[in-house]
Amino acid sequence: DDPSVIAYGELETGESTGGQYEEFTIDLEYNDLDRKPAYVLVVVTASKYADYFTGGNGSTMYIDEFEFLFE
Repeated sequence: DDPSVIAYGELETGESTGGQYEEFTIDLEYNDLDRKPAYVLVVVTASKYADYFTGGNGSTMYIDEFEFLFE
């Protein structure tokens, strides 16, 4: 709800991929279509609250072939 956030997107899943590659897309929900961002912040965590340093023990995530498209 921060007015400085132009767009936001997330992917939450409680399912394991079993170590297998799983392709996904995260669409952004825009709060403001008139402003252009000066910066882009991407946060990737292996558990829901890891960005607050309270993530689940034993969570492991591998990121391969990451692509961020911005037009």
